[in-house]
Amino acid sequence: MKRSLYIAAILMALWINSVSGHGLEFRLTLSGKVLLGIAYRHQFDTNTAIRLGGYLGLAGQPVGLHLGLLQDLTPSKEWTPFFELGGDMIFLKKGGTIAHKIYPSANIGVTYCPTSSLKHSGELWLGWLAREVRPVGLSYVHFNSIN
Repeated sequence: MKRSLYIAAILMALWINSVSGHGLEFRLTLSGKVLLGIAYRHQFDTNTAIRLGGYLGLAGQPVGLHLGLLQDLTPSKEWTPFFELGGDMIFLKKGGTIAHKIYPSANIGVTYCPTSSLKHSGELWLGWLAREVRPVGLSYVHFNSIN
């Protein structure tokens, strides 16, 4: 069942890559979990965008959702540093129940746009956990057809 979900997620991400602002997201948590997800980025203007994504751990958990508002610091045609403020909701299986955790998060990173229809994004993923900002992991997102 899990293998079918991963295959479906990859195929769906490849299919929706042809639609403006969709992409494939990989996250590596500092605790060693690898997360695969699908992301959507909507550009409001040359500096501001909103991003919505969902991800699934390769071992089945955690499953999560992400929403954030991005601000490009120095928009350029190729390399652009940015920050993103938002939140994550993570679902974890504990015993026989499914628990969830919602926390504010931020991403700091750089995007690289070799062409007008392709965007690579590398990020440091931070979370407000236990009343302090801590690194959660690293992210890489591959977007096609960003307008």
